[in-house]
Amino acid sequence: MKKSKTMKKLSAALLAVMLAATSAVPAFSDDTGPLETGPLDSSAFEDKKNVTPDDGNYDVGTDFPVTFDLRDLNGKSYVTPVRSQGLFGTCWAFGTCAAAETSVLYELANDQNLDVDPTEFVFSPLHLAWFTHTPLPADSIYPSQAGEGGTFMNFDGSDTPNQLATGGMTQLTTSAFAMGMGPLYEDFAPYQNKSGNRVSKDGKDICYAVDGEEWSCEEDLRFLSTFELEDANNLPAPVVTKEENGAMVFDRTNFEQANSVIKSELLKGRGIAIGYFADSPSMESLTKEGKFISADWAQYTYQYERANHCVCIVGWDDNYSKEHFLQGEDPDTGVDRTPPADGAWIVKNSWGAEDNEFPDYGTFGVNGSGYFYLSYYDMSISDASSFNFYTDDADEEERYHIIDQYDLMPVSALQGLSDPIPQLMSNIFDVRCDEDLRAVSVETVYPDTEVTYRVYKLNEGAVLPTDGELKKEVTETYAYAGFHRTNFEEPVRFAEGDRYSIVVSQKAGNEYILPINCGLNKAGAEMCVNNPAFVAQLKAIGAKSMGYSVGVINRGESFFAAQNENGEYDWYDWVDISEGIKIAVPEYAAQADITDFDNVPVKGYASPVIEDPEDSSEPDESSQPEDSSEPEDSNVPEDSSQPEESSQPEESSAAETSKPTDDNKGGNPNTGAAAIGFAAVTVLAAAITVTRKRSK
Repeated sequence: MKKSKTMKKLSAALLAVMLAATSAVPAFSDDTGPLETGPLDSSAFEDKKNVTPDDGNYDVGTDFPVTFDLRDLNGKSYVTPVRSQGLFGTCWAFGTCAAAETSVLYELANDQNLDVDPTEFVFSPLHLAWFTHTPLPADSIYPSQAGEGGTFMNFDGSDTPNQLATGGMTQLTTSAFAMGMGPLYEDFAPYQNKSGNRVSKDGKDICYAVDGEEWSCEEDLRFLSTFELEDANNLPAPVVTKEENGAMVFDRTNFEQANSVIKSELLKGRGIAIGYFADSPSMESLTKEGKFISADWAQYTYQYERANHCVCIVGWDDNYSKEHFLQGEDPDTGVDRTPPADGAWIVKNSWGAEDNEFPDYGTFGVNGSGYFYLSYYDMSISDASSFNFYTDDADEEERYHIIDQYDLMPVSALQGLSDPIPQLMSNIFDVRCDEDLRAVSVETVYPDTEVTYRVYKLNEGAVLPTDGELKKEVTETYAYAGFHRTNFEEPVRFAEGDRYSIVVSQKAGNEYILPINCGLNKAGAEMCVNNPAFVAQLKAIGAKSMGYSVGVINRGESFFAAQNENGEYDWYDWVDISEGIKIAVPEYAAQADITDFDNVPVKGYASPVIEDPEDSSEPDESSQPEDSSEPEDSNVPEDSSQPEESSQPEESSAAETSKPTDDNKGGNPNTGAAAIGFAAVTVLAAAITVTRKRSK
């Protein structure tokens, strides 16, 4: 296969992925609602493979208890208090933070034997929402990626900061947490405006999007996190909506399996963030029975509605009677409003609770608790995600953390290409201080994906990702689509000035997979904003802005390779992909002009080497790869060519390394004296320095 043919094939295939990323702008946001239509028609690309976690064959069993509730598991709660998002479109941040809080609480108690009070353990949705929709500044710790990230365009042309009214998806949280952008304790970025002003409603103070109020986060908080993300699992939906002959139909083929997967994750102590169609556009307008929710706070969406709200599942009840839901037929459509059988999820909302004080007061839910029941059969459940965090170092007083990465553009959905021909992706990183590489990560777009990681210490002047010594090879199979990190049993040590690469191969079934991160860019957003009909549609549901993506790819950072007929690999610099599309398929050059791509989603996690005078031992640099077996299809990189128009990699995004000072240490007021203390302080190299203390 010639290189030009490979590039043309890749470019043509990328068009389908690119179109999927720009043909719709979905968002969970009670304030902004779902943005269902875009400027493009995806029907032109019928060859695009539908990437969905619903295709997996999950072996999780079917033997589950009739009821399960993480609020009361053997007399202990792993669920944090109900909070209120106010009237901002931040439900996605609250729902995913709630899921993350529960997951960490369960891990700390059951894996680390730490006693943590859930009433004092809260992550910051403001930190998550603000930085997800704020691009990297010029003085970022990742200077080569300055300007990259998510942002927005206001309909009125103003520069009013509307980060909290832009909405989001559960996948945005995965992107943020994966890059070390949270989760961060609430105390560092409280959900409150700078002035402290409050708005009263019905005699109670609430958070409100008041014009002129300042809600920003300090930039030096961006890359601070309390715990490191290890897995973000995309779970299957119980009901899949499909279009057939111009009508929406509901497919329950995977109903039992999907429910079993969600239950199995709950049994592991993980909250489940989901999207669903909320009966009310905001927390203030739902005070009684609605179209889909009953007076018993039992929700069943019985017709096609796109998810517009994000919440957190914390349990289930198989015996929850269908009689609690609305009864009879819809007077307008004649559709039965009652679920076909008993059973419901126990769901934590973010619209406050009656027992709470400012800013988390609300009247929603069963007995004003902030919780409601969601039928297993609800037609709108989507984007279910669970999170798993690294907690092995939770009781360590100090932790130093470097993330080598280039993919800093949050994305709202996973995209990918599949091909029977072996293909590879890689990032090359500069080492700015002596470090031990202890983990690597990647995104997978299909369930049951086998991933092989190879780490190379590159030769001096190397251009290709495989031009060096293979230091580590590890193969893992991930059951779920999503983000996954693999920790090494023994780290790989690199010295300051070294360069290394992470080369990744993904295989699902008989297909090799290439994950792609891309999204609608500024030009695409301008096209939408300049369309009066489109803007009118969004304004009608309360939207004030149009979100879009900014990707920054520099030559020498990311690479792609496909195997040729000789079993060797032809390498391409990822920066050429967008231009390659225009050359390969000129009639769709305009499509490429409104799309921003990001680097390949491959990261390295390291710790700076801090010499202990009492321990002179070092990791063995000459150790053989952990998995030295030959992978299938002779998928061992053999380079036959240089990347087209290649050059030496630009400077890495690492900054100068510094040690934390004593001023950086302190207890965390969120956790209490008997729990885990935390202070996040010094930015190290290309990521985070975190100092923790735990009271004994």
